Amino acid sequence: MKTKSQFKLLTVCICMAQQSYALELIKDQDLGSVTGQDGIIITHEISKAEVNQVNWYDPNPISNTKMGLGLHHVKIEGIKQKPIISTFAMHVGATEKGAGLRLEASVDPLQLKADLNIVKNNCNEAPCVQSKQNLGELGIDMKSPFNLVLQTTSGLFNKDSKTHINFQLKNTSISHSLNSNSLILNDFNFNFEGEGYMYVDAKEGVVLATSNGIEGVDKNTVNLNKVGNNPGVNIDFRYSTPSNERKNIIRMGASGAVTNAKIFLNADQAGIKNFGTPSRSSSSTSYSELGSGGLHFGVAADILSKGHAALKPGQMPTTLEIGHTGTGSYAIEFSRLRALTQQANASINFGDIYINTIQKAKTLDFVINKNMQDTLAKASPILAQTLNNTTEGGDFALIAIRGMDFQTIASRARFISQTAPANNDTGTWGIGIPIYNLNANLALTGATYGTEHKKGIAYNLMASTDGYGVDGPKGPSTTSMILIDGHNGVHGEAVNYYAGLRNIDTFIESQGVIGYEDEGIYVRADKLLFAANAEIAVGQLPGSKYNCASSVSAKCNGVIADDIFAKKEDVLNTLAFKLDGKGELMIIPGVESINATPETNFLSLKANFEFTPLTESSPEYLGSYISLSTEDTIAGVTKKSSLNLNKLQGHVGLNGQIYLKENAVALDTQVQLNYKSTLSNRGHGVPFKAEMAMSPSGTTMQKIADIAITGGTLRSTLGITPR
Repeated sequence: MKTKSQFKLLTVCICMAQQSYALELIKDQDLGSVTGQDGIIITHEISKAEVNQVNWYDPNPISNTKMGLGLHHVKIEGIKQKPIISTFAMHVGATEKGAGLRLEASVDPLQLKADLNIVKNNCNEAPCVQSKQNLGELGIDMKSPFNLVLQTTSGLFNKDSKTHINFQLKNTSISHSLNSNSLILNDFNFNFEGEGYMYVDAKEGVVLATSNGIEGVDKNTVNLNKVGNNPGVNIDFRYSTPSNERKNIIRMGASGAVTNAKIFLNADQAGIKNFGTPSRSSSSTSYSELGSGGLHFGVAADILSKGHAALKPGQMPTTLEIGHTGTGSYAIEFSRLRALTQQANASINFGDIYINTIQKAKTLDFVINKNMQDTLAKASPILAQTLNNTTEGGDFALIAIRGMDFQTIASRARFISQTAPANNDTGTWGIGIPIYNLNANLALTGATYGTEHKKGIAYNLMASTDGYGVDGPKGPSTTSMILIDGHNGVHGEAVNYYAGLRNIDTFIESQGVIGYEDEGIYVRADKLLFAANAEIAVGQLPGSKYNCASSVSAKCNGVIADDIFAKKEDVLNTLAFKLDGKGELMIIPGVESINATPETNFLSLKANFEFTPLTESSPEYLGSYISLSTEDTIAGVTKKSSLNLNKLQGHVGLNGQIYLKENAVALDTQVQLNYKSTLSNRGHGVPFKAEMAMSPSGTTMQKIADIAITGGTLRSTLGITPR
């Protein structure tokens, strides 16, 4: 390894006894033009590096045992055998606020490969014994230099003085490999520049934010700068096989200006017991295995729409993208973003994220809301997430999310291509998929699967969302899936009609294994429970003017109330279901080629699901079910009637293809009602069965008929072409 360090200090002050010197006052703009001749520059150069182990040990309550995450057999080298040159420059100067700093750092393109492990050191006896669980291979291919400029006006951490930051992580591919197949985050960008504050807070730890809580909101902005045609935050998933065949999965991105942004980092684990709302917390000791430390961080920002007062000259409003990727692919760009109500900015808050390793773990508490408790027919809202059934328990890496919110509805959407100009922006349609109070526990361990004992990752997941609430950080909030009609109405402004599923309470419990196959990403769920409760509704978004002339009714001069999603005025029916069983999913990426089109480069899915056998025969036992219900209020008394498919049984299969075209979305699906009923096994399998029943006015469930389908395939093609 070749190492070179260079120190440049052109002004050296030697302070003798009874002598002192003062810094010369310079303006902020002058500090920005300071060169290496005014401070210290450190240059470091290597050709390559190899490190046996880099381990992070998580503080835990078990004595004489350390556990954490490690990168083993680390190899770092330059692109095309070029040296990796890193530079760090620090300049100091006086400002009107005090002593300002300008820090500049850069790292040349590089490649890194390492084994990702859960590491455990048992030191009950000397010498210490290390054991590990392999979670695959991690790779980083940084094709563009990393650059960071940080300029302060008073010290490094100061809540009262502004900081300017320019962070450029561009064109970096991050891969995770199993069995010589790789899931790749291709050309990842996290490229932003803006002003704010960097400080240390007693509760939040190290904080980088556009607001210090004193100056007020919407004052400073951060710009997510595009990198070529790619968005400033670019998340582009690809797939690679052992033969180096590149395949395409999905891409997402964000560009433009945001405000009220915050990133914080600390080690406080106390909040992991809270599930997003004041009334939902676990008071048990099930999280005591986490110990006193670990990683706790969060990322949040408000999204700026067209015409927002916080937008500075030259800044573009925020746009979001999602779609297919690779040659010949199209995506959908979302703009004119708003929250559920117009009293708050559209926003994304990843909530409180906790990363830990836990030893000898058996169960964790998970708290759900009242709607989901009723849907699952549970006696208590506190569920037990079973991680390990043995007496000793198990060792896991744990990722927990508390209170994630994505309160964003797009009033405008259009189809775009990475290689061709976007079509015009005259469309009047939009989409809303806001998420409210998402909570999740994800436990991971190393595993093998199949008769060939292929390497995989065992997972154990519990997650939920709340359908509606008013105690979120942005006021009235929802989890919904709705289409928006934003054409101008009689008042000359967007009517914002919506239709779809709103106020969706969801819950998912799944445990199994994830593997990478030559065909695609394989997910086996040995246990899968998915439940939801949602309203089917049609209406206008809060804050929109009633689309009728004032001559028709005095109400036509008003606007839709902010709490309209809390009322039943727009609701047609309520949909609820619980699906309990096990299954498999294969995600098949699209094929990359220089002549690819949407007809050849598309995402495919293969799945099968087998319902859990019935354990009770009583009429009130529903098992897996699908329910469509209505509520009627007569003389102040609300009664609920429902039509159900109860006691779902069988083994069903699904084949699907998703095509994203120049101006349309197409879905081709095939549902096999008896997955294993084929000619090769003479039609044997598990037929689909269900019990049709109804519950008039909330009375006892009344059986109508039994349904049995011994086999067959339902084929459908759905095309959506917005106007």
